[in-house]
Amino acid sequence: MVQDNVPQEVDDVHSSHGLTEEQSIISILSFRLRHNTTGVLMEDLLKLLKLHSARTSAVPTSKYFLEKPLAGITHQFERHHYCRVCTKYIGSSQSLEETLKCVSCSSFMTVKDSLQERHFFIHIPLKDQLKDILENQGMHDLCFCADAGTKHVINDICDGTLYQTLKNNSKEDFLSLTFNCDGVPVFQSSKFSIWPILCCVNEIPPESRDKHILLCGLWFGSKKPDMSCFFKPFVEECANLSQAGFEWQHPSDQSLRHIKVHTLCCVCDAVARPLLQNFKQFNGEYGCGVCLHPGMQTRKGKGSTRVYACPDEKPIDRNYKTTIYGDFMDGF
Repeated sequence: MVQDNVPQEVDDVHSSHGLTEEQSIISILSFRLRHNTTGVLMEDLLKLLKLHSARTSAVPTSKYFLEKPLAGITHQFERHHYCRVCTKYIGSSQSLEETLKCVSCSSFMTVKDSLQERHFFIHIPLKDQLKDILENQGMHDLCFCADAGTKHVINDICDGTLYQTLKNNSKEDFLSLTFNCDGVPVFQSSKFSIWPILCCVNEIPPESRDKHILLCGLWFGSKKPDMSCFFKPFVEECANLSQAGFEWQHPSDQSLRHIKVHTLCCVCDAVARPLLQNFKQFNGEYGCGVCLHPGMQTRKGKGSTRVYACPDEKPIDRNYKTTIYGDFMDGF
C-alpha cells in the first residue's frame, strides 16, 4: 500500500504536528456551522477524514463521538424565550408543547415554535462555572489573597476604591466579576451576529484571567438584542449570588466553604454601552453618557455627523433620576 511506503520519519513529523482531538472537533464543528451541513453529510465527511488520518485518533469516527464531548456542557444550557412580536422576555421552559404568553403584547407562542423560529437565547449559569474554577482549576487559594497594592497606586481593579470598600465591608469570602457584552459577526457577508455575555474573576491574577473567561449568555440573530430581555436571567443570578452565594468543596481538605459573588464592573465599547444603559446611541441627540449635552448635527462629506462642541456653559451632569427614569427635560 502507498501508506506503507511513507518513510517513518515523515509519518512521525505528521503525527507530532497534527491537530489535537479538541482542535479537530472545533475545526469540524466550524465547518458544519459555516456550510449548514446535514447529519448525513457530516457522517460521510468524518468517514472521509478518518480514511486520510488512519494513524491518529484526533478525528472522531462518527457524528455521535463528534458531539459527545459537548454533552457535559450543553446540559447546563438554559433556553429562555422572547416574544416574536415585541421581543420582550416571556420565560423559560423544557416542555415543547407548553404555550408561552407575552405579558406585554398578549401574543401566544409554543416553546416548539420559539425554538424553530429562533426566538430564544441561551443562559449558562455562573454558579457551576465558578465552582469548577474553585474546585478543579487550582484557584482555590488564589481567589482570596487579592493584594491591596501600594497606597495611592492603582495596579489593578482590586486596588480601586469601590473594590476596597467592598473588601472592608465584607464579613465573609467573596469573589467579584467584571462582565462584557458585544456583538460578534458570524461571517463577513452575513447580517447575523452573536452577542455573548462574558465574565472574568477579578481575584484571579491578571496574567491568568484570560484562561478562565466565563461564558454566561448567547444571543444569535439579525438584530441587536433587547438588553432588558437578554440580561434578565444574568441579572437575577448575579443578585442571587451576591445575596445568598453558594457552597463549594475545597480540594485540599474536602471541607465545604461558602462564598458570595459580587458583580463589580461592566466594560463595553461605545456601540454596546448605550444599549445596556438604555440610552440614545453615542451619535444621537443627548447621546453622551455623562452629561446632558444635546450635540448638533453638522455636514461631513456627503452626509452628516453629530458633534458635541464645547458650550459656553457646562452641560448638566446626568444623575440618578435622569439615568433611571430618562425624563431629564423635566425640572430643568
